[in-house]
Amino acid sequence: MFIADSRSPGEEAAVPALREAERAFRTSLAIVEEKLEGAVPNRELTEMRTRLYLNLGLVYDSLREPAKCDHYIKKSIFLSEQGRLYEDLYRAYFNLGNIHLREGEHSGALRCLARARDCARKMKEKGMESECCGSTAQVLLSLGDFAAAKRSLKQAYVLGSRQPWQRDLIRSNLRYATKVTRLQEALEEAAASDPPAALALCEQLGDAFSKHGDYRRAVEYYQKQLSFAQELQRPAGELAVIHVSLATTFGDLRNHVRAVHHYRQELALHRGNALEASWGLGGSLWVPGGFLGALRCSLGGLPRSLGGFPEYLGVLLGSLRESPGPWGGH
Repeated sequence: MFIADSRSPGEEAAVPALREAERAFRTSLAIVEEKLEGAVPNRELTEMRTRLYLNLGLVYDSLREPAKCDHYIKKSIFLSEQGRLYEDLYRAYFNLGNIHLREGEHSGALRCLARARDCARKMKEKGMESECCGSTAQVLLSLGDFAAAKRSLKQAYVLGSRQPWQRDLIRSNLRYATKVTRLQEALEEAAASDPPAALALCEQLGDAFSKHGDYRRAVEYYQKQLSFAQELQRPAGELAVIHVSLATTFGDLRNHVRAVHHYRQELALHRGNALEASWGLGGSLWVPGGFLGALRCSLGGLPRSLGGFPEYLGVLLGSLRESPGPWGGH
């Protein structure tokens, strides 16, 4: 729809093209102001200005110049409101709402998307309204309000999306929100009266969040799972598996210090025997889960200077040498 939409923010290779787009939009704006005034109906002039201001705002968003982005999108909104240009007003509010969402400004995102939805309703454009509901659901998912996100996604689904990929995304997010809501409600009931059930539900929630890429919430529920497991005095092997989940998820968060901490906890629970850490390769060979996880962290960017990491690998390798089997020396 707009030149700026196809550019990824911050890409060095895109900067020259974005500057060229900026010049083109400014040139067009000058033509509107200097040559078309009086020659074209006022409504058409206003439409031209609102779209050029919005395009400039999106260019500056891609260039990561937030003050200019905000200035031009708000100019587009002001003119659209004055001229009752609901389609242009929808575009401005929808884009601004998604910019707020990307920047973590949830209240601003919800306000803008609500106003965009009002415009879609006035135009009786169900596809546009569905887009607003879908984006509103993304904000609510980010906030952790899964029940409200589920309601918004249902509305988006009923209204119908304009593109197949949008329908697929709405269905996927609706399944996710429904599952999380169901599990959270079950956990709330089980937490006080049925700790073993609560433990299993925490694991399911952690796995669901991890699969969806919400690693911070995944960590939260894996930690709750660990607390229940410790309270129930579960065997060391079960505790070790939870530490692996935490270590892997902290690795996804690039928090390598915490990842190595949990791999150490896993190893300690196996009394230093890395060969007992996990079973892999189709059951044909013992594979040291903590060792492979630590290497994964290392390859993901773990600094070699990180305190304790060489020591950790030394412990693992020493355990391998002392253990019987194909990895050891006996």
